[in-house]
Amino acid sequence: MQSGNQEKEGAQAPFFIPKDLDAGLQLIRLRRRRMGHILLGLIPFVLVAGSIGYSLSELETMWFILAAAIYGALLLAYSLRLAFTECPRCHGFYHCRSWLDPTTPQCLHCGLPLKAGG
Repeated sequence: MQSGNQEKEGAQAPFFIPKDLDAGLQLIRLRRRRMGHILLGLIPFVLVAGSIGYSLSELETMWFILAAAIYGALLLAYSLRLAFTECPRCHGFYHCRSWLDPTTPQCLHCGLPLKAGG
């Protein structure tokens, strides 16, 4: 049977983030949530497009193309905004280094974790 100290050695201590860094991390979390909502909006948009795509008049088709272009621009804007969000600690881009990883749990430059423990 292992002692309590040996069991705790394998576990990492909770990581506490100073308040000045926490505001920047909250911004990153907010932008990730918004990007997730934009991506979830793609599902009903595609389902509607597939169900009514062939039965539209010319005017409705023009409006649908305009709506798709606006949605695409919104998706691009939020993608770029998330990709080029700065890390509050090192001021490098949080999600990209030589590649882009919007799901990374820590800064790709300095390793600052997105979620603080405790």
